[in-house]
Amino acid sequence: MRKIELSTWTQVPEGFAADKVPAELLSKCSDLKAIGNELSFWRFDASDVAWRGEATLAIVGGWKKLDGLHVAWMEEDALLAAGITLEPSAGETILAELKNNHVDAVRLDLSRLATIARHLALAIRSGSQFHTSTQQELAVQLADAVEAKRVKLPNMPQKLGEPVQVELARRTAAGR
Repeated sequence: MRKIELSTWTQVPEGFAADKVPAELLSKCSDLKAIGNELSFWRFDASDVAWRGEATLAIVGGWKKLDGLHVAWMEEDALLAAGITLEPSAGETILAELKNNHVDAVRLDLSRLATIARHLALAIRSGSQFHTSTQQELAVQLADAVEAKRVKLPNMPQKLGEPVQVELARRTAAGR
């Protein structure tokens, strides 16, 4: 799973098939910004019904400020079959038990990056492999994680923790 800017991917320009990615998208898109010829992903078991929430928590757990989130995911086997190498790496997240769910697509060249772009475009344009979470939904998820003692509110960056603190106060006032 990877954080994306949804509006970048939903439009299929005239003259392009759904599995084609215009060159302009590759050159402007921060969703595909490789650092050190690597691209970061979160790996989760799609057979587990809670996987999307866990992946979302992992991503948001690396932020300094809470905002809405668009994510998309691709089948790992399809990427591997296309010659993409995935290597485990420690993910940047405040949820310690999720750090090991992180992988990097490594040794990326233009061809491999274009392959990832095609898979990402198909996943999003199929309408079934992306999800949007609002800031409020994410605050609820993080508050649940705090209540479950998976993360401590003081360990969150201030701008990430403020909406969570508001959600926790709302719950307290509601008698929850």
